[in-house]
Amino acid sequence: MVSVENISVQFSGEYLFHSVSFKINPSDKIGVVGPNGCGKTTLLKILAKEIEPESGSVNFQKGLNIGYLPQDYISEVIDETLFNEVYKANREIFELESEEKRILDELKISQNKSLIDKLDRIQSRLHQLKPELYKAEAIKVLLGLGFIENDFSRKLSEFSGGWRVRVAIAKLLLSNADLLLLDEPTNHLDFDSLEFLISYLKKFKGALLVISHDTHFLNSVTDKTLGFSFGKVILFNGNAESFYKYQEEQKNQLYLEYKNQQKKIRHIERFIERFRYKATKARQVQSRIKMLEKLDKIEIPDDEETVNFNFDNIPPSGKVVVKLENVSKYYNEKLVLKDINLQVDKGDKIAIVGLNGSGKSTLSKILADKEEISFGRKIYGHNVIIGYYSQNLIEELDLNKTVLETVENIDPEKTQGQVRKLLGCFLFHGDDVFKKVAVLSGGEKSRLVLLKILLQKSNFLILDEPTNHLDRQSKKILQDALIDYDGTLIIVSHDVDFVNPIVNKVIEIKNNSLKLYYGNLDDLIQRRKVEENFENVNSKSLDLKSKEANLNQRKVQRRIEAEKRQKFYSLTKELRKRIEFLENEISRLEEHKKSLEKFFTQPELVPPDRNIFQEYKEISERIDQFVEEWSNLSEEYSRIEKEIFSE
Repeated sequence: MVSVENISVQFSGEYLFHSVSFKINPSDKIGVVGPNGCGKTTLLKILAKEIEPESGSVNFQKGLNIGYLPQDYISEVIDETLFNEVYKANREIFELESEEKRILDELKISQNKSLIDKLDRIQSRLHQLKPELYKAEAIKVLLGLGFIENDFSRKLSEFSGGWRVRVAIAKLLLSNADLLLLDEPTNHLDFDSLEFLISYLKKFKGALLVISHDTHFLNSVTDKTLGFSFGKVILFNGNAESFYKYQEEQKNQLYLEYKNQQKKIRHIERFIERFRYKATKARQVQSRIKMLEKLDKIEIPDDEETVNFNFDNIPPSGKVVVKLENVSKYYNEKLVLKDINLQVDKGDKIAIVGLNGSGKSTLSKILADKEEISFGRKIYGHNVIIGYYSQNLIEELDLNKTVLETVENIDPEKTQGQVRKLLGCFLFHGDDVFKKVAVLSGGEKSRLVLLKILLQKSNFLILDEPTNHLDRQSKKILQDALIDYDGTLIIVSHDVDFVNPIVNKVIEIKNNSLKLYYGNLDDLIQRRKVEENFENVNSKSLDLKSKEANLNQRKVQRRIEAEKRQKFYSLTKELRKRIEFLENEISRLEEHKKSLEKFFTQPELVPPDRNIFQEYKEISERIDQFVEEWSNLSEEYSRIEKEIFSE
């Protein structure tokens, strides 16, 4: 499908990647991993034909249909309904149906042979494409991504940016693409819609190339990994987790080779130093000097994971951190949370999950004292110091300060060197720390706000989607810090691998209320399965208990069903005869119609006494009449069937 041959890209005089080659085959599912700034997004833009590599070539299979979701996707705000916009994703079906409608409107005015032929071809192709199945699939995708049926008729302009990203994902899934290129598709998804996307991509028949720092997502949908590692890009036959293990083994091997080489270098240097001025050893010394000059020295990459982030000297809070009693929350007249009762104790580490719009962020804001409650009571414990992170807090940053100035005085116990190391953990390297906040991207500002919150001496941390703009190394540093955190933590996140080692409880918000589970997200998933199995077993148990009672009822039921069938047969006998007659007549007339069509291309065969066009028109009109009658009678047949058998 796609062959990438020796492509290279430079940025500010340095190579993002050099001489990269790989192939994408039909049905390949490839995860793209590596630290932020290594060139993953640039590579996807090249494959999406948005930019050209500086050298090398990319060869695409002729007619390849590519679907691309950029990381910074911003949709046009258009005056179209959600469902209509998503339905357009399959361009062929949409354009054929539009053309069919246009031709039918024209044929109402005048019969035109070329239009009739074109209509016949269009309808034949639509029959092959099965638009009714495509419509059902579009509904399934929209519901799976978290939309509800009431959303289908809403204008796109009414949805937030995050929901419009979901619209873009829906369109890509339905676009009949041969190759999907997805750059961080999970950032705007909740727990349930993420699981739906995983399930859908597993069944996707085309090829997939996806950038993500969500290891759970990559492990679930990919079986190959394009890894940016040690300055190289390699295509690894295995998922992300397997690649990271391989990468660790390679790193250990590289360190071992580096250590052995350094030992050899020191040995040679000692020989040179010892015998530099001895004439009898001059030849050996020169030989070893040349040996050092020719030596291909092994370089080891910077290892940012050796930098640790620690929450030092966190002041203790009381045993009960916060308590909600019968709390309800309305936005205008819309109910978001109803009669919530919750107690958060010291040391709790709780994940909040639920569909987008279910109230996760609202609950986190209430707990962080950033949102007023409508009814009920909220009580904080002794000496509770709140640290709250949300991406919306970037608006509070001072745009005139540098990155370093924004955070360097928050924790007086940390030196500037320590602060700069922590900034490195959050992807601000070298001179990046002297950038003005005003020139930072949205993702960079989010990371800066997160570090700012973490540096504060808070004993009650509330983090709303803290990992959206972090790479794997940064997430690992934050994860380790939160595992060791002595305070109390509330975290809103759909990142299963990140959250699981941290939390000991999960709050699921559904239907304006919450349910508290003990354990992590894996435990919640397992609990759901157990509950589903219990319901099934319980249902079977009830069936067994009522089996005897049902035996007698079955005889009665069979008699009633027999009476219904007899009644249905009696009422529809004439209908069935007429429907069968119409079907036979329509088939016969269609054959006759086709036999006339050959005369349009061979007019010399037309008998002089026959008006072929008039005959063709009359047959077409008769077919239309029969089809309309057949449709009405079929509806009547279905109405009677439904009326009798639903009694």
